Amino acid sequence: MSYWTYTDLFEERGPPTAPFQGGFGLRNSERIRKPAYFAYKYPHALDGDSVAISDSQAVVSTKDGNICEVVWDFEQPDQKVSNRSFCTKVLPNYPAKPVRLEVTHFAAGARYRLRLYRTDYHANDAYTAYVEMGAPKQLTAELASFTNVPGHLPALTLNRFGKGNALYLAMESNASAMTAVESTVLQIAGIQRGPATLDGVFARVVDDRMLYVNTTGEQRKIPADGSKRGILTNRIYNGTVVLGPSMRICSAINSYLSIGLG
Repeated sequence: MSYWTYTDLFEERGPPTAPFQGGFGLRNSERIRKPAYFAYKYPHALDGDSVAISDSQAVVSTKDGNICEVVWDFEQPDQKVSNRSFCTKVLPNYPAKPVRLEVTHFAAGARYRLRLYRTDYHANDAYTAYVEMGAPKQLTAELASFTNVPGHLPALTLNRFGKGNALYLAMESNASAMTAVESTVLQIAGIQRGPATLDGVFARVVDDRMLYVNTTGEQRKIPADGSKRGILTNRIYNGTVVLGPSMRICSAINSYLSIGLG
């Protein structure tokens, strides 16, 4: 396989005037990977010996007890207009058939891990996200970069989306990454983080009162500093606020804090 250029920064056409303007590269000038990039990335992962299969749209390899398979489902687009009219709109994919991978002769007692990577509509699909953002002429500067890779590639970028903003995270959305992104989003939006709660319990401060909503249908106990009093029940809670399945509103009385109970 061969490709014309690795990046849109190509001398014959000069510097691109927009993030995606139809350049020849596998990556655009902002180093954002195009779908064609993954057409090379995935076959590169096919290391070792090939495995004979009957599927004409799949390739399988094995090495050191590992199995790698690349599967595709290509269909020629039904294009009845020019490239510019066709390619500057969001193009959802057609329903694809399910893929079944059957592996036998596993080693007894061994542990295996499955990793799945996709490039499709809204999956490693930077261009569709760009079109849905309104195809801005310029993307904003990066907010964070990777420090453990050459070139310190962008990890988090902020882009205009309609009248607001959209954040692009260049990695899997695991818990640790999303926690860091969440703090950045709250800061950009000017939102103050609410009170800490348990899973299934939401809290909000309104007019110096705190409202708790318990969505689990089960009793929840929230640690609290000092004493709290419920408005409807007039019940005093010392050190722990008990949230039942129904919602109650609590108010501050004298030295008590304003809270809401669910």
